Amino acid sequence: MLAAVHDSIMVTGHRCSAELKEEIMSPKVHVVTTGQYSDYRIAAIFSARDAAERYLHVNDTGEHPYDTGRIEEWSIDEISEPVSVIPWQASIDCDTGEIMWTHKANWSEVIQRGMRAGPVDIHEVTDQPRKAWIIVTSYASEEHAKKLAIEARQKWLREKRSLPNR
Repeated sequence: MLAAVHDSIMVTGHRCSAELKEEIMSPKVHVVTTGQYSDYRIAAIFSARDAAERYLHVNDTGEHPYDTGRIEEWSIDEISEPVSVIPWQASIDCDTGEIMWTHKANWSEVIQRGMRAGPVDIHEVTDQPRKAWIIVTSYASEEHAKKLAIEARQKWLREKRSLPNR
């Protein structure tokens, strides 16, 4: 029998720890993830942490440091409040692959908590020496902005190769 008594919780007459109280009052899931940035992925989701730990023990080979699994704890049934962040931007030359510049913006944007990537702008100009460049926005860090720029260029190159010659 579960009974709330003032600010504490009692289970069959025994007082619970603050940790157990938090777990009972704020349901969470345990998400097993691997990778980073665009390689980030969810491998499995569990209601119990020990099940997530068993999954990691069986499935995590640890061969590649970026693929090492980890357990993230996510609250469920909560609506996250928007947050204000100052984004990072990076620009990459599509022809050379050179990161032309990065900077922390002089404005802030309101985003949903946990959002990491912003808009990708592709600029193609035929009457300038530099024919194409991409500007990306990251809400995480300068390094994340650079990685997003490189990935956007790779996507641009793949799409250019798949187009018939004009």
